Amino acid sequence: MLASMDLRNEHDGILHGLRILDEISVTLQSGLNADRKDIEDLVWFFGMFTEKCHHGKEEGLYFPAIRRHAGGGAELTDELLKEHAEGKNLLARIKKHSGSPELFKIAEAYSVLLRKHIRKENEELFPMGDALIPKEEQAELLEAFGNFEDEVMGEGTHEKLHLLLKELERKYVHRNIHVL
Repeated sequence: MLASMDLRNEHDGILHGLRILDEISVTLQSGLNADRKDIEDLVWFFGMFTEKCHHGKEEGLYFPAIRRHAGGGAELTDELLKEHAEGKNLLARIKKHSGSPELFKIAEAYSVLLRKHIRKENEELFPMGDALIPKEEQAELLEAFGNFEDEVMGEGTHEKLHLLLKELERKYVHRNIHVL
């Protein structure tokens, strides 16, 4: 398996979280209430899974591998690092404004940024890495990803994050409220 497949799979989880965030934003824009604890839990998901785990793997392991094998990859990884920093800043603002009417605007900016960022990685960075990083190093990266995840998230956290997304999805995405 290619190292990028692990990161692509994580992108699917992040997009799942963004879908829930988008639904919470729609709920708030419609004048309905969203549980503040749910917003805090979703911020925890993005902080733990997206920022700490996923971006940690990219910044500490995958981007350096790209840079070792492609001089031109440095520009793209620099751009992606800036987007990581911007996302972290927006996430901090979401946390700060979780009870504010301004929340949906910040959440929308975060969602748009991450969706564009994921598209850029999936369409540009990962094909580059798949072509440039030798198979032996791909296997080493996958092992390092697993070790990193165990270290950073700890036992049982991954499962808690999946359960959290399922619960929030049930509450906000699969609800029977339709606001016109």
